[in-house]
Amino acid sequence: MIILKIQLYNLTLALVVLLLLVILLIIGVIIYGYRNYQFINNAQLWKKRIEEKISYSIFNGTYNLLNDTEVLSLLENKNFKKIFISVLIESDQRFVGDAHKTLKEIFHGLKLDDLAWEKLKSSNSYQNVRGIQVMTAMNNRDAIGTITNLLDHYNPYVYSEAQYSIVRFNGFQGLSFLQSLEKPLSEWQQMRLLQALHNVAESDFHVVSKWLISTNLSVIDFALAFIRKFRIHTAHDSIVGLLNHNSTDIRVSAIKTLQTIENQETLSILINSYPLQNEKVKVQIIKFIDRSGNSTQISFLHSVLENESDIHIYINTVKLLKKLNEQEYLTKKITDVNLAPEYRQVLQNALSK
Repeated sequence: MIILKIQLYNLTLALVVLLLLVILLIIGVIIYGYRNYQFINNAQLWKKRIEEKISYSIFNGTYNLLNDTEVLSLLENKNFKKIFISVLIESDQRFVGDAHKTLKEIFHGLKLDDLAWEKLKSSNSYQNVRGIQVMTAMNNRDAIGTITNLLDHYNPYVYSEAQYSIVRFNGFQGLSFLQSLEKPLSEWQQMRLLQALHNVAESDFHVVSKWLISTNLSVIDFALAFIRKFRIHTAHDSIVGLLNHNSTDIRVSAIKTLQTIENQETLSILINSYPLQNEKVKVQIIKFIDRSGNSTQISFLHSVLENESDIHIYINTVKLLKKLNEQEYLTKKITDVNLAPEYRQVLQNALSK
């Protein structure tokens, strides 16, 4: 009986403790939810107020904002400071011209770079990325050395942001990291880097030829995109050399690039290269002829149709011949008794349109 009472007492005690823990947990959740709501509410109010003050400063000067006691007091709050920096970056993307100077004056005048430096030197990768973005947007050139060190960071988000930042700061010279780059450049990153470049001196073009012989395929791909953007005709012969590259994608990209810097020899070079290429590259050569608007290669296209078995090559060649008004030849081709059904279907579809 005594043992039963002790067990009942222990069970009751355990239930009471459990109930107290549940109550404490509920109270904790309520407090957390209230604080979170309060923070979100404050953040929305702060953001609106900051946007108003920045807009006023852009049109009327920064004196009032830099001496605003309310702002200076709120800047003691780290969350307010983070929101202020975020609004500055957003504003930097929206405004142009002299407004950029005003934003940078606000950034340095309110000593917001202290937080940016803290993020830049943090051991947290996300903070590093944010720090790089802030320093880049505010054109804080004192940070170039620290950002350069992050080019070798293990985190792809950090080193990608560092790459973009250095190009924003230094222009073409900022691409020097490509010489020894072993990590891949994503297509999105290549586009960002190209977008960050505006003016390139002709004297710098010789550097691009070094990228074309890189062992990093993404660097070669970037070099080709760079040549297309800036129409570097002096790179023509170096690109022709890529027609023998091991990578099919590089060869295809090389042909696309040759299209933008074509000279009198380009087409004949591609025609001579045609028999040595695989199906994907051959299709790209056919497309090159199509885009060039050259009608002197009719006999070559006839031979392609006679000798090729790949359906994709066949389709592209038939389309091009029709475009070049070779309907009579194509109609005659349909009557070939030895023609495979799938090829005859391609011809019929092309002529019926």
